[in-house]
Amino acid sequence: MKNLPTIIIILAIIGVGIWWYQQSSIQVVQISPAVGGPVLEMVERIKKIHIDTAFFSDQQFLGFSESPDLDVAGLTTGRPNPFLSLKKAAAGIPPKR
Repeated sequence: MKNLPTIIIILAIIGVGIWWYQQSSIQVVQISPAVGGPVLEMVERIKKIHIDTAFFSDQQFLGFSESPDLDVAGLTTGRPNPFLSLKKAAAGIPPKR
């Protein structure tokens, strides 16, 4: 009996949620004619684009080779915090938070 009001409230919330979902799914979205004209023309133009992939079988394209791997063994890393001023970094002062 103590939980009866809580159960009624939960059932009411579920009922309202189901009603709201059904009402929102019935609505039909209307596209305004101002947006439809130029946008739909552009979509039709994009649909007509055909990319010529014949260059993939061209001998010059097939003659390309991969770039060599970069050797980064001799490179040194920078400062742990590159945004800290050089004076504070040299003095060992921690940044303000």
